[in-house]
Amino acid sequence: MFFINLFFRVLKLNLLHIFEFIMDNNNFNENALIFNSPDINPETKNILSKKISVLENNINSALLSPSSITNKKLNEIESLLNECDKIYLSMEVELSSYSMKTKEKFNLPYFKSKMNQLKGNFKEVENLSNLKDENDENENSNLMSDETRQNLINTNNDIEYGNKKMKESIKLISNVNDTDKETMRSLKNQTNILVNTGNLLNEAESYVKKTAKLLNSMIRRATTNKIILIGIIIMLGLIDVMIFYYKLKYKITGK
Repeated sequence: MFFINLFFRVLKLNLLHIFEFIMDNNNFNENALIFNSPDINPETKNILSKKISVLENNINSALLSPSSITNKKLNEIESLLNECDKIYLSMEVELSSYSMKTKEKFNLPYFKSKMNQLKGNFKEVENLSNLKDENDENENSNLMSDETRQNLINTNNDIEYGNKKMKESIKLISNVNDTDKETMRSLKNQTNILVNTGNLLNEAESYVKKTAKLLNSMIRRATTNKIILIGIIIMLGLIDVMIFYYKLKYKITGK
């Protein structure tokens, strides 16, 4: 009996040691994950908290005073909301592989609920802004005076008169186009006549060139004939001189 009690006590002590070892090992692994993660920046939580605070103040101010909502202010709130959402999403991605305890250390659940709340509040601000724009348009339309209506009527009359003049101008342009077509046909006929005349002149010029060549050839032949005739005359003269010389010599010598 003593040995059985001793065995159970030793077993109980061993189980307690094993359980403590497992718990210490889990805490060590979780702390190692946080310490060794290079993507987790502790300042991100503070930056997001400050931006959410500013965003919440701007949205509450817009909700309390809808008349102060302008497009510029609405764009600023939307830009800040997108910036906060971007930071939150980056934290959610960085902490997605960590335990809930680690996420709570970085206030991730709080940021998630806060972002959803702010997005809903921003929708209300957008609705108030749209309602304000519609009311402004209705007020502006109701403030239209009789003078403005009369100006619109006069403007419509001017537009109708302008349309009438435009139709007359279009009709006149159509007539001018018809006249232009006739003129173009006449010019085309004259162009054809000029082309034919040019062809005739080219043919005449060709005939003139041929005639000039023929005249030049005839002149060269007449000149050649004159030269030949002069040569024959000179030869005949020389022959007559030679004959006269021999006759004279014969008479003198008596031979």
